[in-house]
Formats: sequence, C-alpha cells, structure tokens
Amino acid sequence: MKMSIKLSSELLRAARAFAMRTDITLNELVERGIRQLLENEAKHTPFKLRDASVKGNGFNKDFLDASRHHLHQAAYIQTT
Repeated sequence: MKMSIKLSSELLRAARAFAMRTDITLNELVERGIRQLLENEAKHTPFKLRDASVKGNGFNKDFLDASRHHLHQAAYIQTT
C-alpha cells in the first residue's frame, strides 16, 4: 500500500544516511521503525500505584476546617 508522509529535512537526511549505511531502503526503515514501536508498546505494562491508604476516620476534628498553612505548621514545624 502506498502512503505519503512528511518528514523534516533534518530527519530525512539522517534517515537516508542510515539507510545507505545499513543497505536498506527508506521504506524498510520506516516499516522497521513502526513495527518496533508497536512491539514495544505491546510489551509495556502501565504503571499502577499501589494502595497506600491508612485506616482511620479522616482528619482529627481539630483540623477539619484548618487552612493549608495551619496543616503545614502542625505537620512540619516543631514546637518547643
């Protein structure tokens, strides 16, 4: 099947040079590249974040209406 694609001049020059060095056609280079991308994508397993939930009943009642600043201070600022 015939298809037209647009490539930047720089990419086309690099592709032609690679094809000549490896003694393959541009068509074969494009096909190999597409096949490789499709195979790699098929092997890829998506990242799944593990459940890191903790048991509890939410915020302590003293912090229910607290601002972010107040929560930050309570969590990170040590009182002496």
